[in-house]
Amino acid sequence: MKNGTKTKNVLALIVFACWYLMQGVVTAFLLTTLYNRLVNQGMSKSEGGMLLAFCSFLWGAKVIFGPLVDRYRSKLWGACVNSLVIAVLVLLLPIMEGAAYAVILVAISIPNIVMALQDVMVDGLAIQVLNEKDRGAAQTVMKVAAYFGTFLGGGVAMFAASRIPWGMMCVFVAVFVIITGALVPLILQKSAEETKSGPKTPRSFGQMLEDFRQMFKSPGIYAALALGLLAYPAHGLTEPIFFAWWKEVGLSKD
Repeated sequence: MKNGTKTKNVLALIVFACWYLMQGVVTAFLLTTLYNRLVNQGMSKSEGGMLLAFCSFLWGAKVIFGPLVDRYRSKLWGACVNSLVIAVLVLLLPIMEGAAYAVILVAISIPNIVMALQDVMVDGLAIQVLNEKDRGAAQTVMKVAAYFGTFLGGGVAMFAASRIPWGMMCVFVAVFVIITGALVPLILQKSAEETKSGPKTPRSFGQMLEDFRQMFKSPGIYAALALGLLAYPAHGLTEPIFFAWWKEVGLSKD
């Protein structure tokens, strides 16, 4: 029984890592590889900055997705369907070549909204599937997978995009999304099914607000918030500046 539980947890971690790997790839592909392509095609710094800021704002809206996600009968299938939607949206990116700025903003924003919603589903599923002592390991695995995905979707994809047609690059990314975001989780779905320990009825928004209030009574919460407020804004501020500097000093995409 103990070996069976351990195997189930390992398979569940693989599923969660796949989702975070996929999200890292797509996020970096949109906000690094595609972003630099648009800048090279003449998008101004102010337009680029607005694009990055707006997409970050959309991810900040995850806090309101909780009540919606709680009403999904299966977060597993919901996350897999979201992956298929993301793959379709990536395939449509070549169509927007030369489009108006508003069209580009919408085309990049929609996948980010879908991924933010999926991110909440995956975290909720992890809480239902894994016991409390395994959640720390899951968080580490998912973060490592996400950063490796950023490496693939940003650096590797940007290098590859300078050598193969843009449409083919989008096809490669879409296929990767389908494999890691839908096929692998569905193949291993036995390990990621919602357990009977999960909530039987959706929690009300008032209950979620109360949980949020109780969170601030946890030991160490203010230190964690301070660290987050230092790290994430610093990353968000330096990333667009780095891309602008990159182009000005004449560095190539390679």
